[in-house]
Amino acid sequence: MAELTTPGGPFFDYFYVFVAGPTFSAYLLPIESFEANGLQSFFGALERSIGGTLYHSLADSMEYSSSVLWPPAQAGQSIIDFVTVPLPGLISRIFGRCRTDFLFNARASEAVGGGVIAWAA
Repeated sequence: MAELTTPGGPFFDYFYVFVAGPTFSAYLLPIESFEANGLQSFFGALERSIGGTLYHSLADSMEYSSSVLWPPAQAGQSIIDFVTVPLPGLISRIFGRCRTDFLFNARASEAVGGGVIAWAA
């Protein structure tokens, strides 16, 4: 489990990333999907379930970043690389327009046993 932020933060574009097996799919859950007390209830139950504490280090971030919340051995490490890709077309090239793609890095693959991770649709 990890957290992911983009420049829309700190309150928008903050996601929780759940990586599940055996297909190693990733599920993104935007923080906006929780009600005010629903987030605390959810993470309280999750922490009781795993028997540990989840440290949210990116809650105030306003940049592209990721951080592992669980398992504890990998907490704080990044699992997502952010790659800037120029948009096609002459006008986009002239004005330097681009998009940022999110790609799981090698550390993420190792965390799930070497499997290939794909974003869930």
